[in-house]
Amino acid sequence: MEKELDQKNIPDHFEELAAERHTNDVQLSGFEDLGAVATLKRFKYASFMCILVTFSAAADGYQIGMNGNIIANTGFIRQFATETDAEGNPILAAGVLATWGPIMSVGQFVGMTTLPLQVPAKVSCLANRYGRKPTLFAIWFILAMSILCESLARNWKVWLVGKLLAGVGVGGIQFTIPTYVAEVAPVRIRGMLLMLYNFWFSLGNFFAPVALKVMNENDPENWTTPVYTQVNGSDICLRYSQC
Repeated sequence: MEKELDQKNIPDHFEELAAERHTNDVQLSGFEDLGAVATLKRFKYASFMCILVTFSAAADGYQIGMNGNIIANTGFIRQFATETDAEGNPILAAGVLATWGPIMSVGQFVGMTTLPLQVPAKVSCLANRYGRKPTLFAIWFILAMSILCESLARNWKVWLVGKLLAGVGVGGIQFTIPTYVAEVAPVRIRGMLLMLYNFWFSLGNFFAPVALKVMNENDPENWTTPVYTQVNGSDICLRYSQC
């Protein structure tokens, strides 16, 4: 008789038991069943700030695209050429291109492993010790210095330093911004807001060669103006560092 009573109290499915235990142990906030639009309306400020911060990724994509594609600009080649071809036309040496190519990735690695992470052990990183805003201001300063180096560069070695600094700044942002969004974004739309970072990054990367194409058609010898346009992206990063 007792066995029959015990069997009546046992749920038919394990899922029912797990759901019942979850309901009893976890305090729900009441927003778990909101849809994406309803969540945006309910958490307007947090969602808006995440959208603004991820928009700064467009500046990162633009800067990476500009650095990678400007080597085809006629005026840029004439300025930084160290060799000439068989017809006497200035060209970029293979060794210079091989040095420029990976240096930005090296900078990104340095930025990702020194600004936001705890390296070495028992030593607090910049973001952990001083917080998000000082870290973003530091990253903005590094990006501004990279644009300054590129703007003043008249030989390939100075341009190399500018690319390295750009990689450090972009690497720091690529690690810091998604982490910030993951912490601030409402749970129901966190994935969507994180996806915006990649969207804006790709959009900025797309417009860099477009700007170079337009400049090439109007003033092919002018390579400094496309470099100066990166200042707008740096200004975007500065403004969103204040959020």
